Amino acid sequence: EVSQAIEDYHTAVGFADTTSDNCDYYILSAIYGQMAVVFHEQYLPEDELEARKKYIHYTLAMGDTLEAIDGYRMLERPYYLMCKTDSVLHIDYMSRKKMLALGDTLHASSALITPSYINIEKGNYIQAKEEIDIVRKYAGIFDSNGRLKPGHEMYYYTIGYYYDAINQLDSAEYYYRNVLAAGILEAGYKGLLSVYSKYNNADSISKYAFLFADANDNAYRLMKLEMVHKTNAQYKYARHQHIARHFLHQLWQFGYF
Repeated sequence: EVSQAIEDYHTAVGFADTTSDNCDYYILSAIYGQMAVVFHEQYLPEDELEARKKYIHYTLAMGDTLEAIDGYRMLERPYYLMCKTDSVLHIDYMSRKKMLALGDTLHASSALITPSYINIEKGNYIQAKEEIDIVRKYAGIFDSNGRLKPGHEMYYYTIGYYYDAINQLDSAEYYYRNVLAAGILEAGYKGLLSVYSKYNNADSISKYAFLFADANDNAYRLMKLEMVHKTNAQYKYARHQHIARHFLHQLWQFGYF
């Protein structure tokens, strides 16, 4: 249960003596890293931001510079949820610079995955294309055949979005269809709807508008269902806490404490 997990994390942190020479910074960094994941899944970017900053602090305290830089790059997640794309760009570019200084080309290139999309949104097409090319060549998410590895297929949408933006619609359609082939329906249909809108193809516009709307509805229903489960778990936890406090109060009244 989410509430239980967060309370357990806070309890664990509360036992730590950060002033002690024997303080286990590894455990603290792991706890705050996990808290950040939970807060991200709960769409609580401010709490996630705070947890990630503490993760970075304790990772640096135990001397793991590379992990701290990677943690710094993960700050892009809460800032993106808060629609602060300029902050996202700053974080990713600074992370890339630090990774390159350490000779870590792989992670330095991966730091351009989000900026390449944001730069398309901002109309910075030349910079976006340069970043896409670096990601393609060095980030390790493409296989030897030039296909995205499993789990990374959403980047097809970014590439399709780039070609869509510069009106190379055949290429855009090709990459959007790769998104669909990966089972990412909402993004794939959205892309194809954009392409056929530019073609002024009424039949295809009608077809993909319906498919996009349906995929969007399904995604929303799944999100709502997940939120219902989370809310129900939180209610059960709160109810159990209330019952436990009630019995503790009764025991106190009868002199058991």
